Amino acid sequence: MNIASTANATQAALKALSQAQQGAARAAERIVTGRTVQAADVVDLIAAQTQFEAGAATLKTADQMTGALLDIKT
Repeated sequence: MNIASTANATQAALKALSQAQQGAARAAERIVTGRTVQAADVVDLIAAQTQFEAGAATLKTADQMTGALLDIKT
């Protein structure tokens, strides 16, 4: 475990969070502008939620890794 791996994990997590937000926004826009809610839109919202949860978990793990590295260094 090194600082580069925690930085990479943090970047990956932030990218996942951003993509999840964008996916949810697209699905929400389709739902708001459409006459009926399509199953695909609901699936996209659920996928965005799952992606966001995974990104948040990755970010939490990266934070814990950074804390562990700081504890080792001190």
